[in-house]
Amino acid sequence: MHPLTELLLLEASRAQHVAEVIAPALRRGAVVICDRFADSSTAYQGHGRGLDLGMVDRLNRAAAGDVWPALTLVVDVPVDVGFSRAAGRKRRFDRMESQQRAFHRRVRAGFRALAEREPARVKLLDGTFTPDVVQAAVRQLVWSRLAPGKTIRKP
Repeated sequence: MHPLTELLLLEASRAQHVAEVIAPALRRGAVVICDRFADSSTAYQGHGRGLDLGMVDRLNRAAAGDVWPALTLVVDVPVDVGFSRAAGRKRRFDRMESQQRAFHRRVRAGFRALAEREPARVKLLDGTFTPDVVQAAVRQLVWSRLAPGKTIRKP
């Protein structure tokens, strides 16, 4: 799949998800947790696939509208550690997982750049710790941010 096609498909899906699920939930005062959102497109399609970061940002903004996460958590592990862990699973790699290590290094660098640029919102968690330690860190960060109506709108 061409990188731009991949990005446009993801952004179309995101726009629909925001319109149908996320925005209505936020209007009701619900807390919304997403597995991946626009920061993932910045890291994967921008940094990983090498698409223009300005274009990725503009498309992210268009798809997300005025909805933006108050907190993004990135469980960060060295690429070799991630591949080692994934190899231990009893399933085949998906399309993203089967990319070359260089791609995953660029994605990791993209997430780390986001965390450096927006340290109040994007938090890196050391994924080399045990699951219990990572879970405790996630819990602490999430609980520290939970408050009714706490949504950051992207400038």
